[in-house]
Amino acid sequence: MENRLNATEKFPKGEFRKEYNITEKSFNTLLDNGYINDSEWHHTSMYGNRTTFYQWEEPEYADIYAEYKKDIDKIVRGIDPETNMSFVTVLKLQENPYNRYAVVELPNYEDIEREVKEVLKAS
Repeated sequence: MENRLNATEKFPKGEFRKEYNITEKSFNTLLDNGYINDSEWHHTSMYGNRTTFYQWEEPEYADIYAEYKKDIDKIVRGIDPETNMSFVTVLKLQENPYNRYAVVELPNYEDIEREVKEVLKAS
């Protein structure tokens, strides 16, 4: 894949996201879980501003992300890639004569991060 050619290059955050067409949520999840490395910075102006540069922790992660992008992005958004249904669990569905509503539980983000890790490890 063409991503492998740039997988060892370092980019500022905006350029990294653009280069790999990565969403903000996916970027942050992959960064928090060690798939993206942010250990380098450079002075980028005469005022001494520091800009963090990012790269994939391992070059093959660029190809894995490109191949499973849709699934990873869905998981990060809280959607099961197999069913396209929300991870939100309906606990109770109540009906009254005027209104129907569902009591829901928000997704557990630790479970979502574990799903992302499993997708990346599976490749």
